[in-house]
Amino acid sequence: MLIKFENYLKFTKGLSENSIASYLEDIKQFISWFHGDYSEINKFIIYDYLSYLHENYDYSINTYLRKISSLKLFFSFLKLKENPFNNFDKPKREKKIPDVLSVYDIFKLLESPDENSFLGLRDKIILELLYATGLRVSELIGLTVNDYDKHYGVLKVFGKRKKERIVPLHIGIMELLNNYLKNVRPRFNKKRLNYIFLSRNGNKLTRQFIWQIIKKYAIKSGISKNVYPHLIRHSFATHLLERGADLRSIQTMLGHSDISTTQIYTHVNMLQIKEQYFKLHPREIKEDK
Repeated sequence: MLIKFENYLKFTKGLSENSIASYLEDIKQFISWFHGDYSEINKFIIYDYLSYLHENYDYSINTYLRKISSLKLFFSFLKLKENPFNNFDKPKREKKIPDVLSVYDIFKLLESPDENSFLGLRDKIILELLYATGLRVSELIGLTVNDYDKHYGVLKVFGKRKKERIVPLHIGIMELLNNYLKNVRPRFNKKRLNYIFLSRNGNKLTRQFIWQIIKKYAIKSGISKNVYPHLIRHSFATHLLERGADLRSIQTMLGHSDISTTQIYTHVNMLQIKEQYFKLHPREIKEDK
């Protein structure tokens, strides 16, 4: 059953490997709890299951919602006569305001790789490209040389559910990328792969590797925050918004299907505005006595 469901997620729904893994883990967890006949499942059993999770696990609301989404898709796949999620009241999603790096910290991070080595140059263009485009890590490591259009200065990116979007590149990142493709990548391309970014042995880079190099250079640059790939993506969007970019443009560049997802960055921006207000407004400044 799980193998068929996995194939359904992969070939019918077109989900990414990471999404498929999450869905399968959620379903396995439910199966280990429920030992009855699927045809007997109703929304009250689902409520019991969620109560069980609440009592035994310290999950966030967003995690509950993901598990509900996994179960809903699973029961849809099973084609049950009565879907237990009909008229199901699910909890509301919590809107967690993302953290961001300051422009100063971003610049320190981008300048930390050693450009005198081929690996350092590769790492620099990876960091620069993440900040220049707001790409997800899965999108970055999936880029091929055919996805880069030098003439128009754009990247063709395949996001969630293989949805395609076009991301513009500024002249500085294009110069770095052109230099990398001409002088660095050929030294790594031992296995004749088409991916833009390769390991020293010629393999496709992994998500874990990108996490590792970001951690490495964050430590090297002396940034005190916990720096991870999505933090750079959040910083990209927030810094654009601070400088006057409109939400629709940011939504397109990030590949958000719903602008409500992008609107979270307006909350980040407002928090920073309030911080500056209380710090700098003459009526808030306390004179030294």
